[in-house]
Amino acid sequence: MSASAPRYCQCGKRLARDHAGTQCGACERRTWQRRAEPPAVPYGFWQTPAFRDAFDAQHMGHVARAYRRHPLNIAEYGRDGIPQELLGAWLGLTQAQVSRIENGSPSRNLDTLAHWARILRIPPELLWFKLPGERAPIAPAIRLATGTPSAPPIPVPPSASFQLVPVGAGALRNPDAAAMQAFRSADLQVGGGHLYASVTKYLQIDVAPRLFGSSAGADNRAVFTAAAALTEMVG
Repeated sequence: MSASAPRYCQCGKRLARDHAGTQCGACERRTWQRRAEPPAVPYGFWQTPAFRDAFDAQHMGHVARAYRRHPLNIAEYGRDGIPQELLGAWLGLTQAQVSRIENGSPSRNLDTLAHWARILRIPPELLWFKLPGERAPIAPAIRLATGTPSAPPIPVPPSASFQLVPVGAGALRNPDAAAMQAFRSADLQVGGGHLYASVTKYLQIDVAPRLFGSSAGADNRAVFTAAAALTEMVG
């Protein structure tokens, strides 16, 4: 008997003669992981015109279509992006149900909307509804106009325990260091999702103008330290 022709996985790895599947072990594990849950994506993933239109229309079906057909997913899955069947597997729906939701009227059921938002890991600040149990957003960025740290009241539920605590000796000697420590403390207590806009605004308005100017003076090192730490937090 002649030996059977060798078989190869889509990744190019040769399959063992007694391997019944069409994928190697590593590709099979990746396929299983893909079907188990959506991959983690960076915050910038959501900043596309298709997503903006979908969020403005308050239509979760359109959000799902923008997700499936995101340029990153088209590059990985092909022309149509993530198949409706795979999205349905993540959400516990059939392909036909996903198609109806994408092309039908927008859902107003909060439980359904919250389920989709959590599965797809949509940032709460982009949603047109409040997720159950979500904390109130953080107030505008900390302002240091007087040269000393000044944190406005942060609206959180009365039952929540919240306190801005400078970390480390001498944290209040430099306003930027104090703000950095305050943001870090808040991040640990209420989560980065509420802080993103505030930290970004503080970096743009208070820190960035002093990074390369002569006004930094003796505090130049502290300014760069705060900028680096806060940029890392935003990332």
